[in-house]
Amino acid sequence: MITDGSVKKNGSIMFHSASKKLSYDLKEMISSMWGIERPVKEYIQMEKFLSYQITLNKTLTSIILP
Repeated sequence: MITDGSVKKNGSIMFHSASKKLSYDLKEMISSMWGIERPVKEYIQMEKFLSYQITLNKTLTSIILP
């Protein structure tokens, strides 16, 4: 899986990818496995590249990583 992401100091998880399909598939997997609905946010990097992010706050992270 080609994605970049991290577990932040505040306990949240962020997934970042240049692949729109991968991002939406990940969103769907999170929804089907844990019942968590999160939006995929789109960003423009360096004024020309689209990238996509899904963020789970600390409460949602604790469901996935108990």
